[in-house]
Amino acid sequence: MLALAFFIAAVTVAPLPAAPPDAAVIVNSGSTNARGYRIVVRPGGSALVSRQAEVTTIGIVSRETATRFFADLAAAAPLDAIGGAPCLKSASFGVRITVAWHGTQSPDLACPTGPAGRTLLCDIGTIERELDIRRSPPRLHLKPGAVPTPSP
Repeated sequence: MLALAFFIAAVTVAPLPAAPPDAAVIVNSGSTNARGYRIVVRPGGSALVSRQAEVTTIGIVSRETATRFFADLAAAAPLDAIGGAPCLKSASFGVRITVAWHGTQSPDLACPTGPAGRTLLCDIGTIERELDIRRSPPRLHLKPGAVPTPSP
C-alpha cells in the first residue's frame, strides 16, 4: 500500500498556475500522436508554454501578432457566443483547441463555424509558428538581449 501511495505521489503533476487577468489561454488537447499544450499569452507578447510532462518555458510572440490576437479576441467576445459545431476528427490526429479570455471560453476552434472562429484559429496558428510549438521541446524565439517580462 505504501508503494502505491509513493507511486501516485511521484506521478502527480502540480496544477498549472492561474493565468494573469489580462492574459488569454490557448489549450490544445493533444491526440494519440501529438502532445497537447497550454499557452498563456499576454497583450505585450510574452508567453508561457506548458506541455504535458515538461516544464513551462518562456517565449515571446511579436507585438504585431499579440496586438492582432487580442483585437480579434475583443471582436469575438464573449468567446462562448462564437458558436461551434461538432465535426468528425481522426482518432489519432484529432485535437480540441480552445481559447479562454476574460472569463469566457471558446468552443472547439478546430471545428469553427463563422468568421470569428476561423480568425482566432488563424491567430493561434501564427502564435504556434512564432513559438515553434511543434518542436519538442519548443525552440522559443527570444531576441538577443530580450528578457521576457510580464506585460504592463
